[in-house]
Amino acid sequence: MQDFISTLERQFGADTPIFTKEVLDCFPEDPRSTVFANIKKNTASGALAQFDRGVYYLPRRYEDSRYPELTGEIPLNAEKVISKKYLTDGNTIYGFRSGLSLQNETHVSNQVPAVLEITTNKETNALRHIKPFGGYRDIILKKPRIPITNSNVKILKLLDLLTTVDIPSLNSYELERFSECFSDLSELERITLTLIAKNYPKRTLANIMESESHGILTH
Repeated sequence: MQDFISTLERQFGADTPIFTKEVLDCFPEDPRSTVFANIKKNTASGALAQFDRGVYYLPRRYEDSRYPELTGEIPLNAEKVISKKYLTDGNTIYGFRSGLSLQNETHVSNQVPAVLEITTNKETNALRHIKPFGGYRDIILKKPRIPITNSNVKILKLLDLLTTVDIPSLNSYELERFSECFSDLSELERITLTLIAKNYPKRTLANIMESESHGILTH
C-alpha cells in the first residue's frame, strides 16, 4: 500500500488533482481491479483523498504553529481541478476562461462572475452545463470554434472578448483595459485574428470594426 502512495507522490506530489486514468497509467502492470482496490483502501485510510468522482489528491495537513487551532487536512483548491480538467496540464493549453470570466480576468469588467464559462477542447457539445463546484452557481463548458492550441490561445481569447464585450457601453477605464489586451499584437497576429474571425458571428466582425475606429486594432 505504501508503494502505491509513494508512486503517486513521486508522480504528482501533494495537493494536486489526480484523475482516475492517471492513477491507472501509473500502474500499467497491475490489473485494473488491483488499482481500484488500492484507491479504495488508501482513501479509507486517509492517505489518499477524494475531491469528487474520479478526482483524487494526496492531502497536506496544516503545519503552521501560528495557528494551532487549524488541524486536519487542507482541502484541495477547486480552481486547481478546474484548471487541470479543462484548461491546461501545465504543458499543453486546451482551454480558457471565457465570457464574463475573461472580462473580469482582463479587468475589462469588475463584475465578479457567479457563473464560470469555459471554452475547452475537452467539450464536444456547443454548450453544456455541468454540476457546479468551487463556489460557482453554474459552470458552462463550450466547444471552441477552432481547436485551442498553445500558439493560438491568445488570439482566441481576444476574439472571445470581441464577441462578448459591448464596446460602446465601456467607460474610459474599461475601454483602456480593453485596448491593453490588444496592445502587444504583432502584425501577423492581427492578420491571424482577422482571418480566424470569419468563424465567429457577425457581432465579432462588427466589434473588430468598432475597435479599429477607436484605434485599438490599428498601429
